[in-house]
Amino acid sequence: MLTAAQKELRLTGIGSSEIAAVAGLNPWRTPLDIWWLKPTPSRPPLPVEDDADERTEVGDELEEAVARLYAKRHEVKLRRSQTLRHREHPWILATADRTVVGVREGLEIKLVGNRVAYHWDDGLPDYVRAQVVWQMSVLDYDLWHVAALVGTDLRVFHVERDLDLESSLTEAGREFWFERVLADVPPECESEEERRSYLRRRYASPNDDVIPSTPEIDFLAVRAIELDRVAKEAIALKEAAQNDLFDAFGENRGVKGEWGSAPGPMGAGKVDSPAVAY
Repeated sequence: MLTAAQKELRLTGIGSSEIAAVAGLNPWRTPLDIWWLKPTPSRPPLPVEDDADERTEVGDELEEAVARLYAKRHEVKLRRSQTLRHREHPWILATADRTVVGVREGLEIKLVGNRVAYHWDDGLPDYVRAQVVWQMSVLDYDLWHVAALVGTDLRVFHVERDLDLESSLTEAGREFWFERVLADVPPECESEEERRSYLRRRYASPNDDVIPSTPEIDFLAVRAIELDRVAKEAIALKEAAQNDLFDAFGENRGVKGEWGSAPGPMGAGKVDSPAVAY
């Protein structure tokens, strides 16, 4: 778990656990998620909070156990590391889980739950590889190890320094830091859902003013109203089409055709859209 000082330091750059999201490699976090964490010219730093709870306590204990097991099996000594800056690029930060005593090697520890274990079926996930490449860049190491506890299976991966990937990540990080964070320009949203979340967060504290409409707002409002009407009509038409289809099934369990297959109303109660082409 990071200390308060380490969290404050992370506000001044891109950490190794963040670069995968910045580069679009993280399946759960987007560049916008990371952008919100960094202070910009128009947004003050977020307060540093103590996020310790039972889950982090369990995670810390399991991480320590994995470190001990790795050290025992590989006959090495490990030590913790502080948050460090890149010598040439001070906005590049990394906090290694462990470094190996006596050699220029590091260790990343991952606790992989059942719901995401499939990410590791084909080897080291790209988002983890990006993280350790970022760490090697900061510490100037040529070798990094990953010890992943997948269920009760301890999997170990060895990652050699990849200067091409390191360069690509550095360019992605540079663009994000200077053209997004320091320039106070949010990254593009990857979906309308993310855009709605961004807008709600950006305008979370509205004033009491009610502004007069403009031709642009009139156009946007009318378009939104019309599209809402069309969407409601489309839903009604879809439900009617499904009911017509179910009625055509009669008492049969389902139907199969060149377009796919679908269960009857007594089976699933609705048409399985992925199996049916409209």
